[in-house]
Amino acid sequence: MKKTATITHTCIFNGEELEFDILVKLAKNGIGAYEFWGQSCYDAGSDCIDDYEILPVMHEGKATHIKDLPDALRDLICESAEKYVETDHALDQALTEWYG
Repeated sequence: MKKTATITHTCIFNGEELEFDILVKLAKNGIGAYEFWGQSCYDAGSDCIDDYEILPVMHEGKATHIKDLPDALRDLICESAEKYVETDHALDQALTEWYG
């Protein structure tokens, strides 16, 4: 079962803060069972963000899918989300959301 969490991120568009949610899929980056010089080992790995999806954004008073936003706004949100999910802060926020 994949773990998912919703995290919130904020960016600035036309001088105003725009807050939006990102659904992240958490995974482990370990390789699992392996053998090393005849010894059976297991690498559980650590938590990481495996994939993400930008949830509908409030635009002009209604929830709007990312593909239906104006180009400049969509590009800003996509770029901001892509950079954010790579940070430790995003992972910490997702793990806090998942584990409570």
